[in-house]
Parts: sequence; C-alpha cells; structure tokens
Amino acid sequence: MGDSGMVFTLPNFEGPLDLLLYLVRKHEVDIRSIPITTIADEFLDYLSKMKSLDMEITSDFILMAATLMQMKSKALLPVLDEKTASELSEEENKLYKEIEEHEVLRELTRRFKTRLNESRSQQHARAESTNTKQKSAEDIPDKLIDVFKSVLRETVDRNRVYTITSELLSVEEKMEEISREYDTLDIQEFLCCDRDRMDIIVTFLAILELIMLGRYELVSTEPSPVMKKVR
Repeated sequence: MGDSGMVFTLPNFEGPLDLLLYLVRKHEVDIRSIPITTIADEFLDYLSKMKSLDMEITSDFILMAATLMQMKSKALLPVLDEKTASELSEEENKLYKEIEEHEVLRELTRRFKTRLNESRSQQHARAESTNTKQKSAEDIPDKLIDVFKSVLRETVDRNRVYTITSELLSVEEKMEEISREYDTLDIQEFLCCDRDRMDIIVTFLAILELIMLGRYELVSTEPSPVMKKVR
C-alpha cells in the first residue's frame, strides 16, 4: 500500500539510438562485448515501461524494436548456416557502429554548445546592440548542429569505428587550410565535400574553432550557414 504513491519517471530520448546508447552505457563495458540478445531484451523492456507510462512511442522506435527482434531470433538459433551467420554479423556490426557514431555525435554536440555558450559575450560585443541580431545569434547553435547531423548521416559509411579523440590533431591543419583558401564559406556545402565521416567531424571542429576564436563570423544561417573571415 505504501508503494501506491510512488511516481516513476523515465528520461526522454530523441530517437532509438539515444535509447540504445543509454542502455549500453549502463553496462560500463565496450559496446561490442554486449550480446545482441541482451540489447534487444533491454530495449523492448524499456519500450514496455514507456507504454505503461503513456509515453509516446514513435515509428522509429518501433522499427528499431522489430530490427532487434529479428536479429535476436537469428542469434538464438541453435545452429546458423554460413549465410545467416554472415548476415547476423553484418547487422550487429552495423548496429554497434551506429551506436558508437551516435555517441561521437552527442559528444560533439555537447562540446559545440558549451563552446558557443562561452563565447556568447564575445559575439554580442561584436554585433550591433539590437534585439533582432541577438536573437539570431541565439539561434545559430541549433542550425549548425542540424547541418552537421544532416551531412554526417548522408555520408557513405567507410566501415570504420571512430572515437572522439582519434585524429583530432588534424583540426589545426584544417583550420589553417580554411583560413588560407576561403574568405567566405558555405558551411553545409563545404562539409559535403568530405566523404569520410571522420573528415566531416574534423572539418566541423575546425569551423567551430575558427568561429569561437573570432577569426570567422556567421553572416547568415538560411538556407545554409555561411561564415566570413573577420578582417
């Protein structure tokens, strides 16, 4: 009877990869060491809890649940023929990679927002003191992040697994390349030139650093963010 007054709350997730990342992090081990059957069971259990609390379960969560159940059914077969085993391995690797890359994206988004918030006072000092322009500066983070996500997700998968620390030394080189060759830069168009996911990440960090250091400023956000060198 004493439990009847308890209220349970669950975190909100932007999508199924957000939830999967939350679930695998709880194990505090490498993602690839967690059996796909465990991931599937925990994902479905979480959806059940969401449903019991009348939380909205969108189609992308349902699609992921179906995908995980299909993978689990293969994994539980007592004997797998060569073709099925190969398909399951490919599906698992794809899922693990998507979770790992989503983790990178989340960390980059966090860093981006932190750095931009720290530089707000500098941006406002350079801008004219009008409410309209200040509001536009407030809208810049989401727009740039949306562009970055869009380009990253549309990029061809190069079958590599990335960590947030890999190849970051290339950021300074990319900053110098941009400064040397571009006075004005369409950010989305420039990111699309990089076919490799890590190249896109490094380029985005370089663009972010150039803006944070005041070497470039954003002169427009629609239809695509454009930055211009500060003279």
